Amino acid sequence: MIKKLFILLAVNPFFSFYTFAEASGEDIDPSDLTNVYTQAAIMVSGNSNVMPVAMVSGGYDNGHQFAFMAEAKFGNTGDNGDNEFGFEYGSSRFQYFQVADTGVNFMPRAGLSVDYINIRASGLKSDLLALGGVGAINHEYTPGFMLFPIASYVYGQFDVGGLKDDVDGVNVSLAASIPLGSSGAFMMIWPEYRKLSGSSVETENLSTKLIVNAPLTSDRKWWINTRLELDHSDLSVSGIELQNQWNSDVYMGIRYFF
Repeated sequence: MIKKLFILLAVNPFFSFYTFAEASGEDIDPSDLTNVYTQAAIMVSGNSNVMPVAMVSGGYDNGHQFAFMAEAKFGNTGDNGDNEFGFEYGSSRFQYFQVADTGVNFMPRAGLSVDYINIRASGLKSDLLALGGVGAINHEYTPGFMLFPIASYVYGQFDVGGLKDDVDGVNVSLAASIPLGSSGAFMMIWPEYRKLSGSSVETENLSTKLIVNAPLTSDRKWWINTRLELDHSDLSVSGIELQNQWNSDVYMGIRYFF
């Protein structure tokens, strides 16, 4: 039981960035992580989890852009939960994100975010707040791809089988976005490391995501999203190891930009 519940946390990224623009034609480019769009999506995983996502975006008079995002994950948590679709609540995330031009040649755009992550499932509960940021490295220094360093400070509370503990730690990653042809399709390679610890609970996760997204229509409003995840997760409570193994999952879904 702990195994599946911990995976809910491990695969739930603390960041989600998209592009802000008039949603028409070539303006839609979700390969750039420092931009934001109003959008909606539905994702389904190979472990039979269902994840709806919605984002509303806008801009301030000073030229800064912002987005409010919400997502939730639903599935079954029984012994055969990985093979059966269900609508038991597993986790959710709410994010405020703000991005602006920096005026710095090496990193011309950067964004800051505040995330609230909630997990409510038998055996594991958590309430976490993540404060972080992302930067876009100038494309002149990365010909043929875009590079985005991402980092956050995370703190909150874990409840593992009734044992509550305050935890904090870091989440760092580096995303490389590679265009695939002229249609707007792209591939993203996203290694990530996360470590949280408290007086009793300690978690550590090392993961790599391979993302391939492509537009389904010429106006680029409809997209197909695919993601392969491979991660190693570790969870210990009071020095007793409850989880230590490799996991993999595949996500597929449809996204619409308004």
